[in-house]
Amino acid sequence: MPIYEYACPACGHRFEKIQRQRSAEQPCPKCGAAGQPAVSRPAATSANCGSGGFT
Repeated sequence: MPIYEYACPACGHRFEKIQRQRSAEQPCPKCGAAGQPAVSRPAATSANCGSGGFT
């Protein structure tokens, strides 16, 4: 199942939810307000985090 990311407009907390489909809102686990779907941030890879990568 895919992982969807949400952001809470009330407290600013970002959280993920594993579910079949993205829903319009999910309750924020921190404050209980309705979290809105968010654009996922790209994952850090060895090419852009300065660790040198694979050799």
